[in-house]
Amino acid sequence: MYGLFGLGILWFAFHAICWLLVAWFLLWIIRSIFGHRHHGRAYRHWMNMDRSHSIIRERYAKGEITKEEFEKMTQDLG
Repeated sequence: MYGLFGLGILWFAFHAICWLLVAWFLLWIIRSIFGHRHHGRAYRHWMNMDRSHSIIRERYAKGEITKEEFEKMTQDLG
């Protein structure tokens, strides 16, 4: 009636924590199976494009390339 040796509330808390851990573990498994799609080819392409634009902006800010070169390079990448 009172759980384990009269510790009903503690017994309930222990079970609640166990069920939360089970739910978290199942969600972690599902996410690890289905949630890593962003590491595909499209994601890598987008990251490379962003890095390329960043390098071009940096070179333009330093004065290494002219505005016309910056615009042409940006169009070539886009």
